[in-house]
Amino acid sequence: MCFYCSGRDAGYRALSDLSLSITAVRDIRSDVPPLVLIEKTWETFNDKKALAAFRGYYTSKEASGWDEDYVSNIFLARLCNLKIY
Repeated sequence: MCFYCSGRDAGYRALSDLSLSITAVRDIRSDVPPLVLIEKTWETFNDKKALAAFRGYYTSKEASGWDEDYVSNIFLARLCNLKIY
């Protein structure tokens, strides 16, 4: 069970937050060693205010008129947008 939420969706919320944390720190991935990247991802995962702000950034993209987000979960969105050739 997730430590900050309860109920049936706790596991999905934790996976969604982990996915969002990975996305939030990916800009620095070429500049730092892998261990530092993991530490930054963990720090972001534990900073719920930063996650809420980053999630708000994704929500604000919908107001621009162009939207390719078909599901609200970032993990599932990557799977849904997967192109197999």
